[in-house]
Amino acid sequence: MKFKVLALITMTFSAFSSLSHSAETVGTIDEIILCELGGDKWVKTLQFKVNNQWFGIYADYFKTGNSYDNNIATSLIYMAYSQESVIKIKASGNWDNAFTVCGVAKGSIIYRIDGDYIRLSR
Repeated sequence: MKFKVLALITMTFSAFSSLSHSAETVGTIDEIILCELGGDKWVKTLQFKVNNQWFGIYADYFKTGNSYDNNIATSLIYMAYSQESVIKIKASGNWDNAFTVCGVAKGSIIYRIDGDYIRLSR
C-alpha cells in the first residue's frame, strides 16, 4: 500500500512539475506566430519553432491598471529569426490556453522560472 501511495504522489508531482515540461535545443528559428487572446484583459504571445519544438513568451499583456511589454525577449527572437542566427534555448514553463488558442498544441514557455534562457551565437 505504501508503494502505491508513493508511486501515485510521484506521478502526480512529475505530471504538474515545471521540470517535467522543460525543453532545451539549439538551432535556427523556423517559424514565428504572434497570437492574440482577447477579452477584458488581453495577451499577445510570441511563439517560435526551433528543431520541431515550440517555445513561447508573453510578448504583451494588459489588465485594468496593469500593463506588461516584453520588448527585450521579443526583439531578440525577431532579430534571431530575421538573421537566421543560431539560438540556444531552455524553457520550463507550462504551455497554457494563451498559447494553444492559435493552434499550437504543446510547447514550453520562458516565464518566471530560474535558469530559463535564450542565447544567441554566431
